[in-house]
Amino acid sequence: MRAHAASLTILNKTSREAPPAVRFVKVHDAYTLTPMGEPLLAGARGADGAIVVVRDPRDIAPSLASHRNTGIDDAIAFMNDRDAVFSANTTRQDSQLRQKLPGWSAHVASWLDQADIPIHLVRYEDLQIDAAAVLRRALQFAGQPATDDELSRAVRFADFSRLRQQEEENGFKEAPRQLGARFFRRGEAGGWRDELTPDQAARIVVAHGAAMRRVGYDVTLAPLAAPSGAAAERADSSAIRQSG
Repeated sequence: MRAHAASLTILNKTSREAPPAVRFVKVHDAYTLTPMGEPLLAGARGADGAIVVVRDPRDIAPSLASHRNTGIDDAIAFMNDRDAVFSANTTRQDSQLRQKLPGWSAHVASWLDQADIPIHLVRYEDLQIDAAAVLRRALQFAGQPATDDELSRAVRFADFSRLRQQEEENGFKEAPRQLGARFFRRGEAGGWRDELTPDQAARIVVAHGAAMRRVGYDVTLAPLAAPSGAAAERADSSAIRQSG
């Protein structure tokens, strides 16, 4: 907790330039408390507010599987695990601090239910519909106004196809370590419909339907069809592994 509280001071002291009016710090953590009942991320001592980005967990599952080099069923289990963490190494310090992820639903609820700092919710899917408008509202929440030209430039530079091209040409430091894996993989909203089997999609909705509805996701399963192509191959492969 003290490390998070001190991080802003340290960043400002070590910077060669004047500190910005607003500093953004990315975290993956859920909003949790220490054994002493203090916010792990330091609450209002660590930040004036938080922009909380959510994504349909059905789209997260295949993306997470690719990033962690596991099967989709394993990714779903990780998303359901109340003890899940990133940077879980206990023998040495990873490149990042340990990050507590108590399952997708609990992660979302931890931020929505805390009362220490104000939050602004952003859905990944809304960014794809109108990135400039969503970005403008997020920046307004953060007290960082932007002109139309600045917003247009930011959206242009953050275009998914452009990011993929940059990764292909120059790499990306957060990309998975396995050979050939990409960080910027697909990035589509609703891509789960041709990547998950009906059973996999249903399991996610059963586990996280309440939280999904809370942030505005449609949990209807009726449009699901029998898997085809890659999804069917994965389902067959999973069945073989489980029976073997």
